[in-house]
Amino acid sequence: MLAGIGMFIVHLVRIGFGSMFDDDHIGSTVVGLVAAVIAAVFGGLGSQKLVATLRATILRGPCPCCGAIAARRFESLTERWSPSTACGVCIAYVRRDGLEMREVALDTFEMIGRPYSLHSDQYLPAVKRTNRNYFKFEMPTMCSVCGDPNAPFMRDIGDGDALGTSLDGFWSQQNHVLPGAGMGPSVPTIGDENSRGLSELKSPVCAKHTKDAEVFGEALEYASGKLEFASYRYYKAFCESNDIRSGHGAGVARAHTVKR
Repeated sequence: MLAGIGMFIVHLVRIGFGSMFDDDHIGSTVVGLVAAVIAAVFGGLGSQKLVATLRATILRGPCPCCGAIAARRFESLTERWSPSTACGVCIAYVRRDGLEMREVALDTFEMIGRPYSLHSDQYLPAVKRTNRNYFKFEMPTMCSVCGDPNAPFMRDIGDGDALGTSLDGFWSQQNHVLPGAGMGPSVPTIGDENSRGLSELKSPVCAKHTKDAEVFGEALEYASGKLEFASYRYYKAFCESNDIRSGHGAGVARAHTVKR
């Protein structure tokens, strides 16, 4: 963030060396300003995450769903919209209620954040594949946002990897980064391969949550091989329909679980 701001200031103080927007400097000015904006956005998000982490509280106790006792991190004790925390042993997400933990309410959904996610170690044992190697799941027939049983429309899953891909392409073009001699195309990571498998999914929605009616946010989205949900009700129904029972890293979580 500071580097981006610094680039802008340098252009401002270059008296006698031309304008930021003359023919000699317009290209670097535009690239510099775009870099500054991107850096500022990610720097701001990173700062918020850092503050939330420093304010986090760890509560040790039983999961209200599976009963596993473990230490779990909560970013805020008072803010209503603070993120919930995954149990880690089962699929449940929990919130702090005083010195106890309670499960997230089923009617909770957040189209922008999509706070409920399944990692590849959770969904791969249950996945089926098409003849083109895309993933297939049993999709609950309710609306994937609000849970309305009348959900005759299908909505494409969101592409959470699109921003990273477009930024990579932007920098390679602006800076003329070309593959070196003998270098082949980059090898897809496991996350890339899983994202591709998830990319053709569609989820049922009601008339209020089609893409035309609800433009901002996504009901479901894939990112780095994770499957992310806006609705907790739909997340749990999806897990039940596909017999997904274990939390992400459940083996590690059990190793750190404290016995009663």
